[in-house]
Amino acid sequence: MTKPSKEVEKIEQLLADPWAVDIEELWQQAAHNPDPDKDLRKRITSTSRRYFNALRSNEKHKPVKNAENYLYGTMQNLFGVWWNKQANEKYRATHPDNF
Repeated sequence: MTKPSKEVEKIEQLLADPWAVDIEELWQQAAHNPDPDKDLRKRITSTSRRYFNALRSNEKHKPVKNAENYLYGTMQNLFGVWWNKQANEKYRATHPDNF
């Protein structure tokens, strides 16, 4: 049996405890790496804005009971949509005769 790589171990660790993410390290990586997908950055910004607007909402909407779960759900939805878009573009590029 082969030993899993450090990346796999890190992903498994984050899946086990998603709140243990080192945000500072992620920001440093983002600062040093050019953004290949500006659409994702815009989506993250708008999703974050909607998240904070939901936390500040008035009586017109239901109040958010658990902010951490709400944030997790919104980000999970965002990255699910983004990943599906990426997978669709990749599939269309590799299978042009299907469209």
